[in-house]
Amino acid sequence: MRDKLIFCTAALMIIFILSAGLPAVTAQSPTEYTVKVNRVVQITPWGLVTANDTFAVSNNSPTPLEGMQVGLPRNLTLGLKYLSARDDHNGILTIERDLDSSSETYWFKVNFGHALARNENYTFTVTSVFTNLLILGSGGFQFQFATTPVLQVRATSENMTITAGTGSTFSGPAWLNLTTTPTEGNVNFKRYFAPIEPYTTRSFTLNMTSTAQYIVRVPHVVREIRFAQDGSIDVSETYDLESLGGTVSSIDLTLPQNSSDVMAYDQIGQLWDASRSGPDVSVAPRYSGSIGLNRTFTFTLKYTLDPGTYVQEVNWWGTNKCNLSLYSNLKNWAIDKLDTNIVTPDGFSIRNISPSPSSTSQSLFYHNLTYTLTDVTPYNDLGLRLEYNYVPYWSGSLLLAWLAIVELAIAAIVVVSRARKPAALKMAIPSDKLKQFVELYDGRTALRLELDRMAEDLARGALNKHEYRRRRKTIEFRTGELDRALQPLKEDLKASQSRYGEMITRMEKAEAEIDANRLGEEHFRTQYRSGKMSKEAYERAVDDQNKRIDKAREIIETSLVTLREEAR
Repeated sequence: MRDKLIFCTAALMIIFILSAGLPAVTAQSPTEYTVKVNRVVQITPWGLVTANDTFAVSNNSPTPLEGMQVGLPRNLTLGLKYLSARDDHNGILTIERDLDSSSETYWFKVNFGHALARNENYTFTVTSVFTNLLILGSGGFQFQFATTPVLQVRATSENMTITAGTGSTFSGPAWLNLTTTPTEGNVNFKRYFAPIEPYTTRSFTLNMTSTAQYIVRVPHVVREIRFAQDGSIDVSETYDLESLGGTVSSIDLTLPQNSSDVMAYDQIGQLWDASRSGPDVSVAPRYSGSIGLNRTFTFTLKYTLDPGTYVQEVNWWGTNKCNLSLYSNLKNWAIDKLDTNIVTPDGFSIRNISPSPSSTSQSLFYHNLTYTLTDVTPYNDLGLRLEYNYVPYWSGSLLLAWLAIVELAIAAIVVVSRARKPAALKMAIPSDKLKQFVELYDGRTALRLELDRMAEDLARGALNKHEYRRRRKTIEFRTGELDRALQPLKEDLKASQSRYGEMITRMEKAEAEIDANRLGEEHFRTQYRSGKMSKEAYERAVDDQNKRIDKAREIIETSLVTLREEAR
């Protein structure tokens, strides 16, 4: 009886244990998968750090695998500027970020392009960009990172490679035991880990020395892309660049292809004696030395883009497509804030634009489209695509229309005043004032002819753009002085005799005619150079413009001859 009782008790205990254990076993059946990791970390010459973690995943469970959680030590993510994932077919994968903000690990989940069946393999790469992993240290720099990404399963192995510029050396803890492999233009430091236990978080710090390493911060860039009335594209870029490590003596920049007439400015003025051609330029502070530690260097680049490179004509009546960038050739640093302004003239009708601007505004003659972006890295898509309707000739004629309206208004005032007012008494005009007027006008005419000659020299390559602009600015300044000196003399002549007033009015109309035809000539030249106008049509149009200019000059010269004779 006792043995029977013991046997029954033991049987009940076994049944209880089994019944209690079965749910526990069932609960421990999560999706199982294996992982291999290849980590490549690149340190750019300006201190930006990019990590590419490639995961080769194999699903060993009958349960479909839809995604995978990956972690980073949270202290390393303070300078995390960019995080993305793509599969081996370049498909973009969605990421759920910071799944547990209270954890010391920054967890994120990568959702696969499709659920993985049992024994199915899948490869994807996570790209992360950081700005705070390389800092200035005693005797050089310090680089801090983690040996492996944090995983929730046991990984079979990882290959880690740290890439830096030629001449870079690292020293660190003995357990890390990096091997050095020089390659063309870089030095690779490698280490193999196997296996990697779940939730492994092991950070390390390396001391780095290099003669070609810098750390910079770019808090703000303002870029303006201006579509001019003649169809040209002018760009202005203003940089705030702060030095956080290394001796920065100059900044190397790569501008868009076919950029020309490049000039650099600081707050005082031009930094170069002559304009340069792109795409590669170097900008240095005005005074000798470098950008001091924790000092900010602010400078501006202005240049012109070739419309033929970036604008494609859709049809002959003015529909075009344009492919530009909100910022071009961002390679070595991140930008905290980027403001890009697109300025278009009146008559520029946008049919489609991508991406959509952050805000828009307009004035009498121009429209502004503003884009504001933060944490901009070399991996952000900064493409700007727009389709628009615009005919430069008719839009450029807006100014001519205003001139015509002003001329008509002046003519109407003259007619009304003649009809209502009795004939004014003729006043004697001193001959010395006539002589002074003629001499000043002769000087003004000579300056205009010099401008025309300079434009011809520029067109045939005998004068560079920088020198042309410098001399043109001087001539325009002198012309303004002559105009101010001529104005009171014109008033005296008009008040003295109506005949003088008529001659001066004819001369002013002839001047406006010359300006209008010069504008038309620039338009036809732009059309011809962009391939939108045949050589024969261009030559006919320019010949017609020159005939009108010659006729206007004859009117001016005839009036001057008359005034010159009366001044004797």
